[in-house]
Amino acid sequence: MITSPKPTWEHAQSRYQCVPVKTIHKLQSDFLAGRDLGNSIPEINANDAAVIVAESLEADIIWNLDTVEVLTGGIKKRRMSDFKRAAVSEIFITLSDDAYSKGNKKDIKTLWALEKANLQELASTPTASPLLDYAEIYLNLSQNSTDSSNKDAIHWMKKRLAHDLQYNEGNDAVVILHDLADLYLAAKQFDRGLSILTAVLKHDPSDIWTYNKISITFDGCFLYNKRSPPERKIIIEKEPTT
Repeated sequence: MITSPKPTWEHAQSRYQCVPVKTIHKLQSDFLAGRDLGNSIPEINANDAAVIVAESLEADIIWNLDTVEVLTGGIKKRRMSDFKRAAVSEIFITLSDDAYSKGNKKDIKTLWALEKANLQELASTPTASPLLDYAEIYLNLSQNSTDSSNKDAIHWMKKRLAHDLQYNEGNDAVVILHDLADLYLAAKQFDRGLSILTAVLKHDPSDIWTYNKISITFDGCFLYNKRSPPERKIIIEKEPTT
């Protein structure tokens, strides 16, 4: 069995975290010293600071467990916050990298499966930790979906869009809609893909990249010549001249 002992106590980390380790350390230190968390970090309110402390302290325990205990039930015996799940996924990734370097194919496959299942569970919870960038989690799950119909990839991309609308004021919505349209088009669901691109154009008629994508879709999928003359004329007129 692969082992990864930690000689000293470390703060849990994840590639998806959006709060620096030094900030986590400061908040934990202030909490343990009995100081007011609302005055700890100016840009973090007291409620978020309390959640960060609680989730990071819990995740630290898992992060510093012996690897054998992590893999044989140490995780299941403890409550799982979203950040703790993210830290567990990071442990699995680290161990799979170690297994790869040693050529242990059996462990690699097992650890990859554990990491994916754990990340999917995290992404399916109704909570949202201030410690994590959920948009990146949904994007990762979407991009690494192995479903040939793109059903799973579309599901996670929709989750990414919903999260952006709720927590990011839709600032990345157009980019995400383009990605979502690409997934539908790749799955040969042309009506849905093109409908999304049409909606994007209504939002921003000056977006030449959307015109290009629609034009390429019609041309590449042999839909262009199947359209009536008026429909072809619309596409031609919409195409950028540069």
